[in-house]
Amino acid sequence: MGRDISLFSGYDQKENRTTNYCLLMLRQVYEASPRLLADVLTQLCGEDFGGSVGVRFRQQERAGLSVPDGRISQASFTVYVETKLKDWFQWEQIRDHLVALQAEPAGVKALLALSKFDVDQEERLSELQTRAHDEFGDSVLFLTASFEELLDALEKVDLPLYLRASVEELRAYFDQQFLLPTWKTKLEVVNCVTTMHEIEAGGYLCPATGGSYSHARARYFGPYRLKRVDRICEILGVVDVGEASQEGRVLWNNSSLAISDLVKRADALVNRFRPEQRSEGVRVLVLGEPFETVFRKDSKGGMLGTKRYFEVPDLGPRELAAYLYGKDWTTLRESR
Repeated sequence: MGRDISLFSGYDQKENRTTNYCLLMLRQVYEASPRLLADVLTQLCGEDFGGSVGVRFRQQERAGLSVPDGRISQASFTVYVETKLKDWFQWEQIRDHLVALQAEPAGVKALLALSKFDVDQEERLSELQTRAHDEFGDSVLFLTASFEELLDALEKVDLPLYLRASVEELRAYFDQQFLLPTWKTKLEVVNCVTTMHEIEAGGYLCPATGGSYSHARARYFGPYRLKRVDRICEILGVVDVGEASQEGRVLWNNSSLAISDLVKRADALVNRFRPEQRSEGVRVLVLGEPFETVFRKDSKGGMLGTKRYFEVPDLGPRELAAYLYGKDWTTLRESR
C-alpha cells in the first residue's frame, strides 16, 4: 500500500528509505519553488520539464472558440522512480512499470532508474533502453541516473541556502551507505620495476585474466619501484585487447575520450610492446600525463603482491602528485 513521503517513513529496507529521502528532497525543492523542481528534473532526466511543473497563469489565450480573459492551468506529468542499491534492474520489472505509466494521464511520462552505477553498464543499459523504445516508442521514457547525478542536478540549480544544506545532508547519507562512486578517490599503486618503459609510453599492460592481474576501478595510477612512487597519472580508461581482427573491449572509461580513441591508444601500445600476447588477450590501463611526486613506502622490505590501493582526496592528478609529495604510505588509508 502506497504512503505519502514523510520525515518519519518507518521503512526498514534500505532501498525504501533511500527512495523516501530522495523524494523528500525533491518535495522540499518543489515547496520552495515549482520552477526549481522543473530545473532539477530537466537536469536529471535530460527532458524539458519547464512547462510541466506548477500552475501556469495566462491571459487572452484562445481555447477553441473561446478566448477567456485569463486562464489558470496545470500540465500533467508523471515520473516513476525505481531505486536499486545494487545495479540489478530486470527487464520484466521495467516493462511492468512502463505498462503502468502508459495508463497515466496525458503528459510527460518517464521511468527513472536510480542506482549507484559504479561500474560502467553502458552496453546493458543501452540494451534496456532500446527494448523500451522498441516496445513503447516515445509514449513513455526510460531514463537512468546515479545517486551522484541526482546530487549534481540539485547542485546545479540555484537553491535557497537551507536547501543547499539539505543537499549536503543527502550527500552524507549516500556516502555513509556507499552509494557514491569510490573509484574517483582511489589510487592504484602497481609494482612496475620491469615495465617502466611501457609506463613512460602511456600505458600499463598485463594479461587480460583474473587473479593477480585483476584491477579494481581507480582514478589514479602510481608506478612503484625502489620503495616509492615517483609519478601520478590519471587512468583514462581500461581496455582489453585481443586478436587483431577483434575490436578492443572497454571495461572502464574514466575520461571524456571517445571509446574509439581509448581503443586506438590501447591497440597501439599492445602492437608496440606485447604483440606476441594479443592472441591470449592484453589488458591496458591507458594513462594520462604523468606528474612527479615522491610517495614513499616506509615499512621494511619490498612491496608484497603486485598492487595496493589507497584512499586519496578528490583532486586533479597534478594536485594529487603535489599532495602526496614527501608523504609515506602509512599516512594514507588503504582501500580495496
